[in-house]
Amino acid sequence: MVSSGWARPTSGHRTSGFGPRSSQCGNGYCSTSYHYGVDLSGGCGAGIYAAAAGTVVYAGYNGGYGNYIKIDHGGGIGTGYAHIRPGGFYVGYGQRVNAGDLIGSEGNTGNAFGCNLHFEAYVNGSPVNPIPFLADRGVSI
Repeated sequence: MVSSGWARPTSGHRTSGFGPRSSQCGNGYCSTSYHYGVDLSGGCGAGIYAAAAGTVVYAGYNGGYGNYIKIDHGGGIGTGYAHIRPGGFYVGYGQRVNAGDLIGSEGNTGNAFGCNLHFEAYVNGSPVNPIPFLADRGVSI
């Protein structure tokens, strides 16, 4: 759905929500007990789409996020896209994107427990629950 100016970041189903959760361990690391985004799993290589128009302010490796893209949408709003597969960046730093543009593909880089998109929404630099955030903009995840 792009008519509202916002789009669903991937076609995958929700595998983990925002907020407190049990810590999981595997592959030599453990997840935190607070999840600052939502995990959506469309499968390895599934497309990742810009949630709204904006400017790519980061595209590269980012620790536990693995390969990561952050988009500044203006007005203090940002979105983040983590666990992008190796070679799965389709945008770069400074690039302008529109809602629904293909920006990457799902992988399991960083601290992931399988191929998925870890999606975050930010208001004035702080993470907010992306589920109601997108719902307020006409997008359900």
